[in-house]
Amino acid sequence: MEVFEGIPLPVAFFSKENLHFASKFQFQDTDILLLSYPKSGTHWMQQILSLMLNKEDLQNQNNIPTFIRVPWIENFIFQKEWTKIPEPRLLTTHLPANFFIKNLKNSKVRVVFLVRNPKDVLVSFYHFYNFSKFLPDFNSFDDFFHQFIEGKGYYTWGSRVVGTKLIGRKTWLDFEVPFLMSHYSL
Repeated sequence: MEVFEGIPLPVAFFSKENLHFASKFQFQDTDILLLSYPKSGTHWMQQILSLMLNKEDLQNQNNIPTFIRVPWIENFIFQKEWTKIPEPRLLTTHLPANFFIKNLKNSKVRVVFLVRNPKDVLVSFYHFYNFSKFLPDFNSFDDFFHQFIEGKGYYTWGSRVVGTKLIGRKTWLDFEVPFLMSHYSL
């Protein structure tokens, strides 16, 4: 795990250099930013938004991988390839509000905030942790549950979604940036 601005992140995907680049990234007014907590249906929403944006070019949907069509701002590939993305750019992140808020505050970037029922996120994330070789192992679901609730794991749900009154940290809901909130539950 890598810790950047107090947030533990998996080293396999991020470096401090990439995270610093993401935190300083200058958005364009035509950008669309999809932000979500991990295991909240991000890939599902990437597909929907990409289809809406490229409705005349369905061939690209099938031939170009999602991580190219809808890149992750915090991923090392994005830092190298971002200038090649045509406008309007559809971008994705799992990073919290404090990474981008200065650059979004007075922009016209369209933000889609995807939220999933935390019980569903918890179960999905637990299975993802067990499946992934780059994340720490947990002895049991109970151990994972307590880490998740206490905010000790990678990407704490509470600090990302519920807001300052409950956990003392700012989330997207605390800033004056217009956004569309999308929620789903299975």
